[in-house]
Amino acid sequence: MKIDLPSGAWADLLAPDKLKAKHQRAVMRAITAQDQREGGMAVDLTDGVIAIIIQDWNVTGDDGELLPLPSEKFASLDELTIEDYETLLGHEYVVQVATRLMKLRGERVSPDDWDDPESPSAPSAVSGPGSRAGRSPSTRTSAPSGTKTKSTPGSRSAGAGRRKS
Repeated sequence: MKIDLPSGAWADLLAPDKLKAKHQRAVMRAITAQDQREGGMAVDLTDGVIAIIIQDWNVTGDDGELLPLPSEKFASLDELTIEDYETLLGHEYVVQVATRLMKLRGERVSPDDWDDPESPSAPSAVSGPGSRAGRSPSTRTSAPSGTKTKSTPGSRSAGAGRRKS
């Protein structure tokens, strides 16, 4: 579907029913790789959806040159006018796909909601802030750091319990 953008440019969008698993996986990989700041995942997901559904466009940069498709160069989205960007954000295709992917991902925006009563699963007995147990016991040996210890007869490393043939 070809849509007109407020700047006078246009974008050709892939219909949600034409998306394939490769599109979903590309968006999920992109947002997983981004830092997960609060609210950041929703922005990254929506930008990812915009990038995969724009199949063609004639958007130009400040230099008048055609910008690469966002699927080829994600930073092209940064060059959109605010009005063009908002038009894409609010487009029914973007909203529909982003909503679906959020449901599929089941990701929460903030780790602070660990005890959310709306959560489909109850918090575990050890989840949440302050739930870490004390430090693990030390695994130090008497050998200096970086040295190998010798095996002694009857130890595991010396083959205890093996039969001689």
